[in-house]
Amino acid sequence: MLFITGLTQLTKDEKLLLIAQIQTYSTKKIVAEGFLKFIKWGRDQLEKGMNIFAENFEEDLEVMLKNAVKNVDWDSDYLQMEIKRNYEKQKDLSEEQVDRLLFTEMLTLSGLKGEVKPEILANKILHNVADEYKLKTYESVSYTHLTLPTKRIV
Repeated sequence: MLFITGLTQLTKDEKLLLIAQIQTYSTKKIVAEGFLKFIKWGRDQLEKGMNIFAENFEEDLEVMLKNAVKNVDWDSDYLQMEIKRNYEKQKDLSEEQVDRLLFTEMLTLSGLKGEVKPEILANKILHNVADEYKLKTYESVSYTHLTLPTKRIV
């Protein structure tokens, strides 16, 4: 599982960014950002309509409507802000703490618990991805610290 070896080659900042992304991305947060972007689009359409409406009235009304719409915080890049917050929260960790945190986040991602060999962790993550995308795997794995290859398709 070469990607585990590749992770050890990352710089501390690259590991921290990866950790922040793992901690941030979830279905709930991705859907929330999509919803915010949809709401922002609706707000933009409303603003265009209000501008057309306000042009027919006094200048004060036009300025008031424009300011009312602009004063609302409509930042829909929620995930990027959350990644930045998670990164900043952990940037003072030592290299060793970052390595442990990355391994812990990957354990959580894989669904495994306890002390697990990196090869088992990598195998489990790859099997999770294969299951998610309905890919056939040609190896059955026991995740109790041993890899048990078989010839059957799982």
